[in-house]
Amino acid sequence: MNAKTPLKFNLIFHVIAVLVAGYLIQHHFMALSGQGDFHSICSINDKLDCDVVNSSTYSVFLGVPLSTFAFAYHLLSVIITIIAMSDMYSKRETLLLLIGTSGFSTIISMFLLYISIQELKTACIFCMSLYVANLFTFIASLAAW
Repeated sequence: MNAKTPLKFNLIFHVIAVLVAGYLIQHHFMALSGQGDFHSICSINDKLDCDVVNSSTYSVFLGVPLSTFAFAYHLLSVIITIIAMSDMYSKRETLLLLIGTSGFSTIISMFLLYISIQELKTACIFCMSLYVANLFTFIASLAAW
Protein backbone atom coordinates (compact mmCIF):
# COMPACT_ATOMS: atom_id res chain seq x y z
CA MET A 1 0.00 0.00 0.00
CA ASN A 2 1.24 3.47 -0.89
CA ALA A 3 2.16 5.59 2.14
CA LYS A 4 -0.26 8.30 1.01
CA THR A 5 -3.22 5.94 0.68
CA PRO A 6 -4.52 6.46 4.26
CA LEU A 7 -4.26 10.22 3.76
CA LYS A 8 -6.23 9.94 0.52
CA PHE A 9 -8.99 8.13 2.42
CA ASN A 10 -8.74 10.75 5.13
CA LEU A 11 -9.18 13.51 2.54
CA ILE A 12 -12.17 11.78 0.93
CA PHE A 13 -13.97 11.36 4.26
CA HIS A 14 -13.29 14.95 5.29
CA VAL A 15 -14.64 16.26 1.97
CA ILE A 16 -17.77 14.13 2.34
CA ALA A 17 -18.17 15.40 5.90
CA VAL A 18 -17.89 19.03 4.73
CA LEU A 19 -20.74 18.42 2.29
CA VAL A 20 -22.90 16.64 4.88
CA ALA A 21 -22.26 19.31 7.51
CA GLY A 22 -23.16 22.00 4.96
CA TYR A 23 -26.47 20.27 4.33
CA LEU A 24 -27.11 19.98 8.07
CA ILE A 25 -26.46 23.70 8.58
CA GLN A 26 -28.98 24.53 5.88
CA HIS A 27 -31.43 21.99 7.28
CA HIS A 28 -31.08 23.38 10.81
CA PHE A 29 -31.96 26.91 9.79
CA MET A 30 -34.76 25.86 7.44
CA ALA A 31 -36.35 23.63 10.09
CA LEU A 32 -36.13 26.28 12.80
CA SER A 33 -37.30 29.14 10.62
CA GLY A 34 -40.60 27.35 10.06
CA GLN A 35 -40.39 27.44 6.30
CA GLY A 36 -43.70 25.90 5.46
CA ASP A 37 -43.73 22.15 5.19
CA PHE A 38 -39.96 21.65 5.04
CA HIS A 39 -38.90 18.13 5.99
CA SER A 40 -35.50 16.57 5.65
CA ILE A 41 -35.05 13.82 3.10
CA CYS A 42 -34.07 11.52 5.95
CA SER A 43 -37.13 12.03 8.12
CA ILE A 44 -38.42 8.54 7.51
CA ASN A 45 -40.15 7.35 10.70
CA ASP A 46 -40.02 7.59 14.51
CA LYS A 47 -36.58 5.97 14.70
CA LEU A 48 -35.00 7.85 11.78
CA ASP A 49 -35.99 11.50 11.92
CA CYS A 50 -33.42 14.18 11.11
CA ASP A 51 -35.95 16.94 11.80
CA VAL A 52 -36.28 15.89 15.44
CA VAL A 53 -32.53 15.58 15.96
CA ASN A 54 -31.54 18.74 14.10
CA SER A 55 -34.11 20.93 15.84
CA SER A 56 -33.52 19.60 19.36
CA THR A 57 -31.80 21.58 22.10
CA TYR A 58 -28.88 19.16 21.71
CA SER A 59 -28.21 20.37 18.16
CA VAL A 60 -26.71 23.69 19.30
CA PHE A 61 -23.72 24.68 21.42
CA LEU A 62 -23.30 28.28 22.55
CA GLY A 63 -26.17 29.22 20.25
CA VAL A 64 -24.42 27.80 17.17
CA PRO A 65 -25.58 24.65 15.37
CA LEU A 66 -23.19 21.74 15.97
CA SER A 67 -23.07 21.19 12.23
CA THR A 68 -21.33 24.57 11.91
CA PHE A 69 -18.51 23.33 14.15
CA ALA A 70 -18.38 20.10 12.13
CA PHE A 71 -18.22 22.06 8.87
CA ALA A 72 -15.35 24.24 10.12
CA TYR A 73 -13.46 21.28 11.60
CA HIS A 74 -13.71 19.15 8.47
CA LEU A 75 -12.87 22.04 6.15
CA LEU A 76 -9.75 22.80 8.20
CA SER A 77 -8.90 19.09 8.22
CA VAL A 78 -9.11 19.01 4.41
CA ILE A 79 -6.45 21.74 4.31
CA ILE A 80 -4.29 20.00 6.93
CA THR A 81 -4.57 16.67 5.10
CA ILE A 82 -3.51 18.29 1.82
CA ILE A 83 -0.50 19.78 3.61
CA ALA A 84 0.36 16.37 5.07
CA MET A 85 0.15 14.81 1.62
CA SER A 86 2.27 17.44 -0.12
CA ASP A 87 4.90 18.52 2.42
CA MET A 88 7.01 15.72 3.81
CA TYR A 89 8.74 18.09 6.22
CA SER A 90 5.56 18.94 8.10
CA LYS A 91 3.96 15.50 7.76
CA ARG A 92 4.75 14.45 11.34
CA GLU A 93 3.21 17.57 12.88
CA THR A 94 0.17 17.55 10.63
CA LEU A 95 -0.45 13.86 11.32
CA LEU A 96 -0.25 14.46 15.07
CA LEU A 97 -2.76 17.28 14.66
CA LEU A 98 -5.05 15.07 12.56
CA ILE A 99 -4.84 12.21 15.04
CA GLY A 100 -5.64 14.49 17.96
CA THR A 101 -8.52 16.35 16.33
CA SER A 102 -10.05 13.26 14.73
CA GLY A 103 -9.77 11.37 18.02
CA PHE A 104 -11.52 14.23 19.82
CA SER A 105 -14.24 14.41 17.16
CA THR A 106 -14.76 10.65 17.45
CA ILE A 107 -15.29 10.98 21.21
CA ILE A 108 -17.77 13.82 20.62
CA SER A 109 -19.52 11.65 18.01
CA MET A 110 -19.92 8.79 20.49
CA PHE A 111 -21.42 11.22 23.00
CA LEU A 112 -23.84 12.63 20.40
CA LEU A 113 -24.79 9.10 19.31
CA TYR A 114 -25.60 8.31 22.94
CA ILE A 115 -27.74 11.48 23.19
CA SER A 116 -29.54 10.61 19.98
CA ILE A 117 -30.34 7.05 21.03
CA GLN A 118 -30.98 7.51 24.76
CA GLU A 119 -32.44 11.00 25.04
CA LEU A 120 -34.08 11.70 21.68
CA LYS A 121 -34.97 8.07 20.86
CA THR A 122 -34.37 8.78 17.17
CA ALA A 123 -31.41 9.10 14.83
CA CYS A 124 -30.38 11.31 11.94
CA ILE A 125 -28.84 9.50 8.98
CA PHE A 126 -26.74 12.53 8.06
CA CYS A 127 -25.49 12.95 11.64
CA MET A 128 -24.64 9.25 11.72
CA SER A 129 -22.66 9.64 8.51
CA LEU A 130 -20.64 12.39 10.21
CA TYR A 131 -19.98 10.05 13.14
CA VAL A 132 -18.75 7.38 10.74
CA ALA A 133 -16.60 9.91 8.87
CA ASN A 134 -15.07 11.02 12.17
CA LEU A 135 -14.24 7.43 13.09
CA PHE A 136 -12.80 6.64 9.66
CA THR A 137 -10.67 9.81 9.61
CA PHE A 138 -9.28 8.83 13.01
CA ILE A 139 -8.44 5.33 11.74
CA ALA A 140 -6.93 6.72 8.53
CA SER A 141 -4.85 9.23 10.48
CA LEU A 142 -3.52 6.46 12.71
CA ALA A 143 -2.78 4.31 9.66
CA ALA A 144 -0.90 7.21 8.03
CA TRP A 145 1.18 7.62 11.16
